[in-house]
Amino acid sequence: MIAPAPEAARGTPFGPRLHAVATYLKTFQAFSYERLQMALSDLFGLNLSQGGLMNLLRRAQDCFRPGRDAAVSALRQAEVVACDETGVRIEGSTAYH
Repeated sequence: MIAPAPEAARGTPFGPRLHAVATYLKTFQAFSYERLQMALSDLFGLNLSQGGLMNLLRRAQDCFRPGRDAAVSALRQAEVVACDETGVRIEGSTAYH
């Protein structure tokens, strides 16, 4: 039988502001994980592994889930959705010009 993890080992030592900065730099500034590591080291003196950064970004996704789900739902109900320069989705089917 495996003992449950202690409460102190659950969660993250990082607050919402660090999650927000990392998410902004990764998403809107297109930082690679290596560059994000260097930026957080320079800004905050944090030495995080790339796996640690990935976990941090995954935790941050939860606050975006309601908006993402609403957008996906609206897209799935749309009669016409432009996909790219070569096609569109019309009544749930992909069509080409």
